Parts: sequence; structure tokens; C-alpha cells
Amino acid sequence: MVPPNPRSRPPAAALALALLAAGVLLGSCQNRAQQAERQRQEQALQAAAAQRRALDALVERCRAGQAELVKAADALAATETALANLQQRRYSATARPKAPDPAELQRFTISDQELERERHQQAVQAWQQKEQQRRARWQAEQRQERQRLVARREQQRQALVKANPAVLAAGSDAALNAGLNAGLNSEALAAYRSCERDNLASLKRP
Repeated sequence: MVPPNPRSRPPAAALALALLAAGVLLGSCQNRAQQAERQRQEQALQAAAAQRRALDALVERCRAGQAELVKAADALAATETALANLQQRRYSATARPKAPDPAELQRFTISDQELERERHQQAVQAWQQKEQQRRARWQAEQRQERQRLVARREQQRQALVKANPAVLAAGSDAALNAGLNAGLNSEALAAYRSCERDNLASLKRP
């Protein structure tokens, strides 16, 4: 008996084989896609778990150093308030000697009037001299007070940065030299003062 020629196989059989091969290929592609998706999900879960562990550790460290940080931050805030108040101070002069009352002078003789005016002029000159000296002393005291507060602020700033360097702002030295700002990151400082989980997590977002 002569075996059948494959080329003479009915078209329906060939179509079935083609469909079967396509189904196997499609199934293989779907399996690879599902495997890749499962792998992606596992990696995402692992990353999320790592982030939670890192945040747990951050909260723990924050609470361990919270008391020291709050104490240093409050001390620094008090010094900066004192510096701001010092900046707002203005010199207050003593009262200038009053000029003679013209009505009173009318009851004096001409020579006595001249004498009263001369006495008043001398009193004004003496007052001006004393005011210059008094103002100079006041200004020197203000400079000394500012130097003392600035030195204290720097010590307190270093103590705060030592307690948690994360509160230091970028370019802090320039900010510190520019004015009363101690060069701190206010958002980070608030988060580390509270040690609230959500506040700390927000610092890690881009």
C-alpha cells in the first residue's frame, strides 16, 4: 500500500495545524507576559516594603533624638527673636531743654532776658554734648549685644545641626551671612520636631 503524500493532505488539516501552532505561540507569549507582570508586582512590593522599613527606622531615629532637637530648636528660635527685636530698637533721646517762655521773659529786664537766653543756649549745648556721648554708648552696647547674640546663635545652630544635620538648608552659609536666618530648612525642622510619620515621609518625596 502506498503511503499518503503529505502534500496531498486536505487543507482543513493544514489549517488546524496552523491554528494549533498559533495557539501554542500565543499561550507562550501570554505566559511570558504574565510572568513579567508578576515579577514587576513582586519588585514593586519589595520596594514598598523597603520604603516602609526605611521610614520606620527614620521615625525611630527621630523619636530618639526628638528631645535634644526640640530643645536646640527652641533655644535657637529665642535667640533669633532677640536678634530681630534688637534690630527694631531705636535710640530714645532725653528731653531737650525748654526754651524760655516769651511771656515770662517780658517781665524781665532786657539784660535779664539776654541772660536767660544765654543760659538756655548753654543748657542746649550741654544737652547736645551729653546726648552725643549717650548715643555713642548706646550704639556700642547695641553692637556688643548683637555680637553676643550672633555668637550664641551660631553655637545653637551648630548644636541643632549636630542633633540632626537633615535640618540644614542648602546654601545655609550664604543665608546665614545674609541676615537673621540661621540657614535651616524650615520644612525639615518642623517634620523632625514632630516626628510624625506622614511629615517625615513627605521629606522623601522628590
